[in-house]
Amino acid sequence: MSSECSIAVERAPEGVNVRLAGALTLDTASRAWRELMAALCAHATGAVALDVGGVERFDSAGVAVLAEARAACAAAQRPCQLRNVPPHIGSMLSLLDFDALARPVPVEHHHREHFFMHVGAWAYELAGGVRSVFVFIGDAFLALVYALRHPRSVRARDVLLYIERAGVDAVPIVAMIQFLLGVTLALLGASQLRQFGANIYVANLVGIAMVQEIGPLMTAILVAGRSGAAFAAEIGTMKVSEEIDALTAMGFNPQRVLVLPKVLAVALAMPCLLLIANVVGICGGAVIGVAFLNISLAAYFNQTYGALDVWMIAQGLIKSLVFAVLVAGIGCLRGLQVQSGAESVGRQTTSAVVSGIFMIIVANAIFTVMFQYL
Repeated sequence: MSSECSIAVERAPEGVNVRLAGALTLDTASRAWRELMAALCAHATGAVALDVGGVERFDSAGVAVLAEARAACAAAQRPCQLRNVPPHIGSMLSLLDFDALARPVPVEHHHREHFFMHVGAWAYELAGGVRSVFVFIGDAFLALVYALRHPRSVRARDVLLYIERAGVDAVPIVAMIQFLLGVTLALLGASQLRQFGANIYVANLVGIAMVQEIGPLMTAILVAGRSGAAFAAEIGTMKVSEEIDALTAMGFNPQRVLVLPKVLAVALAMPCLLLIANVVGICGGAVIGVAFLNISLAAYFNQTYGALDVWMIAQGLIKSLVFAVLVAGIGCLRGLQVQSGAESVGRQTTSAVVSGIFMIIVANAIFTVMFQYL
């Protein structure tokens, strides 16, 4: 058998006949393709007949050569057909959709979108997001009203479970972070106040900052990172596995079964976490006051007690309740917005944390301004 491929071109009344003989394999395909294209360019008009009766050796590279030749002819609007196809070539071509391989691949032209198209798409997406938020708020409100009218419909076991997860399990990390923040605030305050001999006012600084700002804000951010992400991942996974559709088909309201227990649990757990965070943060400041500022423990706590009042503590508790609703609500909302697949779950979980922290900071700024004028 020949190990080379020979190509002979004959002019015919209807076009051109191209006779291929020898081996049309991987070793000869490159040269055969160049010679075949040169022959077709030299005879650029009329139909093309590819006679493969003399091809003795043939493999997938030969299929590619024939397919590319037919595609080139189709692109030039020239009829092309195979003739005298031997059995060993016909059997290989029968395994493939040779006509599909021979079609020219359409080239997609990506037109640059106009600036206003991007703006319109962004506005449309924003409007859809706002609509979904209002629908979620409305459904959650109706679920809350139903729960107030029918207290026994609330799944108390689920509420206790989420209180444990969002509250009790978060105590160690919240206490450690707040203790370190109390230490940091005390050190920063002492570096300035000691210049005026006012070390004792470090207690005022740490106490007020912890109770009014740092305590509620950092506690909410930690809960958003833990529980908000967990709620989004849990509900999102249920959405992907069609468990929520199953609950709906069985007559259960997802807002009452899934969302309301989480929101109630976080709303009950957050103020308790805040009280623990405030105490631990003040203790962190006391450690610095006693160890580095020569302030007695009794003097430090007496100064803190004198600097705080009930309204300051109430401000922090009010903030914590609002932050709790934001964290749990956003986590559940992002979970319900999962479309399909693990990628969507991960994306919405990340969005739950980012959106939750953003809304916490915005709400904290609004409350701070409001409380300054009350």
